[in-house]
Amino acid sequence: MKNILFISSTFLMLICLSCMKELGSYDYVEVNEIEIDSIKGLSITQYDTLRITPTIRQSVGENSDLEYLWYWYKAGAGENAEIDTLSQEKDLVYYVAAGPGLYSTRLKVTDRKTGLFARKEFDISVEAENSGLLILSEVNENANLSLLNMAGVFSQDVYYAANGEYAGKYPVAIADIDNSSTDLHMIVIMCNDGKGGVVTEPTGFNKISNYPELFYVSPSPIKPETYCAVATLYSSGMGITYDFMINNGKLHYRDFQYASYEPLFNPEVQGDYSLAPWAILESNSLIFYDNKNYCFNVLKCSYGQLSETKLDPVPLPDGTDLESLEFNPRDLKLEMVYAAKGWKKQDGDAGFAYGIFKTPGTTDLKDMYCLKFNIGYNMSMLGMGEYFTPYFKRLVLGATNLDKASAFAMSRIDPYLYYAYKNKIYSYDLEYDKAKEIYDTDTIVGQGANVDYLYFRPDVETVNMYVATSKSNSTDKTGSIHLLGLGRNGDVLRVDTVYQNVCGKVVGMAYKNR
Repeated sequence: MKNILFISSTFLMLICLSCMKELGSYDYVEVNEIEIDSIKGLSITQYDTLRITPTIRQSVGENSDLEYLWYWYKAGAGENAEIDTLSQEKDLVYYVAAGPGLYSTRLKVTDRKTGLFARKEFDISVEAENSGLLILSEVNENANLSLLNMAGVFSQDVYYAANGEYAGKYPVAIADIDNSSTDLHMIVIMCNDGKGGVVTEPTGFNKISNYPELFYVSPSPIKPETYCAVATLYSSGMGITYDFMINNGKLHYRDFQYASYEPLFNPEVQGDYSLAPWAILESNSLIFYDNKNYCFNVLKCSYGQLSETKLDPVPLPDGTDLESLEFNPRDLKLEMVYAAKGWKKQDGDAGFAYGIFKTPGTTDLKDMYCLKFNIGYNMSMLGMGEYFTPYFKRLVLGATNLDKASAFAMSRIDPYLYYAYKNKIYSYDLEYDKAKEIYDTDTIVGQGANVDYLYFRPDVETVNMYVATSKSNSTDKTGSIHLLGLGRNGDVLRVDTVYQNVCGKVVGMAYKNR
């Protein structure tokens, strides 16, 4: 028995020594860590070719034994998302035939030896072939519609080409009315010729109807001024909560919150008023300015439904001492020249709005004022609304030629108002009352061209501004479109492109997303 125990003990010792020797003989291999760089979200036009060359970094240096997989799926599709493989090559070259929308895109790089992988996630927005900037200009009194698409292709006379006639005379504004939840999508070309203009479908720009047919009751007189909406951009298109037409200073509204059909605009909101053609709209804050009685008003709503058919004074806390306010929004005694949403205070905040006002009956800079006020999300909500807050009212002292400006545009990311006079564009620091010249069109398109229109895309916060110029009193196409890249200090950093002599005097722009 002792011999058996001795043999067993000896055998166990040999096994342990063998294990120790084996443990000491391992070869350690460095793990190949993969990092994907240089890929950001981007936009591409449908039927264009998507090209992406990624930068791949590896901790062990070059390794040819990598496997690549590019794929995407429609953003917001959830569990029902259909995943499409785009490529299995390192450099992506993919012909985009997918429908317009936002796509969640992935690149997965795998080390075949170890199975370890890295993944890069980003979004690609596929734009319709004819999505882009709609440009309405006047050529020899006629309304002329052009399209600058996402691929940078400028198409002239698109309405005339589709219909064999012009949309009307003396154009004043253009609107892309896009509400994907009701399949409502149309282009409205507005004209001050007594007829009002036309409505077209958004793809081929074929005429659908005349302007008065947008209303339950045709306005009288027919004098369109502007279209505005509370809208959100989704992957499937725009979603409208409320939208409005201002005709001859009167407000016509629609409520899409619970509509399952294509509603027409309601008869004008009753009252003795004349609205300026600039609205401040945010969620359930529907703010308009009365240029007859010189006061701010709201249109009240309740949980997505417009509850009243009259304009009411903007809400102030009970017992407010009007004399203590920076200005009295209910009795301003000033005429609105221009107003728009401004920059945001912080994420999740509706932000500020600014307006340029003047003493009625004057055109001198010494009688012009800059006003700043807040934009709440629910200023029009019944029972739980936010209050209108005046921040400042001050004389404009540092803005050369602002009193003679021909065009305005408001930045949403910095406190700058951009305005134009003749051939020059200025940036005006709204907080410090200081303007500077930033662009002279003479250096680009030659002498004799004036700035007619300035425009930022309303659905994105961007530093890219579109500028339209033309020669005065010309019956030819002397209009040019400039795309400027702006700096955060209000300067022009670059001129991305200029399309020369492609249109007339521009009176309106609208961005069509699909």
